[in-house]
Amino acid sequence: MSSTAPDAQIPERHHFWRIFAIWAVLSATADPLFYLLAGPHLPPGDMGSAAAGDQFDSNVLFVIAIPVVLAVVIYLVYAVTVWRARPGMPEPVAGPNSHGNVAIQVAWIGITTLIVMGLFLFGTIELVTSGGSGSGEGPVALWSLQSKNPLTIQVIAQQWKFSYRYPNFGGFETDQLVLPVNTTVVFHVTSLDVIHDFGPISSA
Repeated sequence: MSSTAPDAQIPERHHFWRIFAIWAVLSATADPLFYLLAGPHLPPGDMGSAAAGDQFDSNVLFVIAIPVVLAVVIYLVYAVTVWRARPGMPEPVAGPNSHGNVAIQVAWIGITTLIVMGLFLFGTIELVTSGGSGSGEGPVALWSLQSKNPLTIQVIAQQWKFSYRYPNFGGFETDQLVLPVNTTVVFHVTSLDVIHDFGPISSA
């Protein structure tokens, strides 16, 4: 009479490849849908060259972030669904790899490091090469102007309005921002009270 060994275990399913397949399909679907449907409507819009550049940068960040968020959510949902304790069934017992998997650890650290460093390089290059937007914080800018005679405008933020001062024109100040065409403009932005946001606007 044959008998089954009491310690025999049913072979584990290929959970990793199942999770990877679900993640790959959802990521390949969500990224294009977001970029094509939601991306064109993200602020600050595309009515100016600077605004369009900012919108493109935001879309790139979202396209990279979506697969990362999906990986975390899919794993949590899969774990709760597949490995949950069920009434009348034995308590789930973790497999031999539950105490550590060097390959997964190295892959996770390596991939996340590449993503962070890639975003660091992308952000730095975009900020500097697109006219220096955001790269000139502090008294010394990280980029040099190509124009020798830029128009300097002091942007003074305060609650409910912005004031614009033109040092090149004797310190003339107004509430209406007027920019000449084909002119390099340097904004010096400050605030009289709280933190404000000053971004690209559309041209009339």
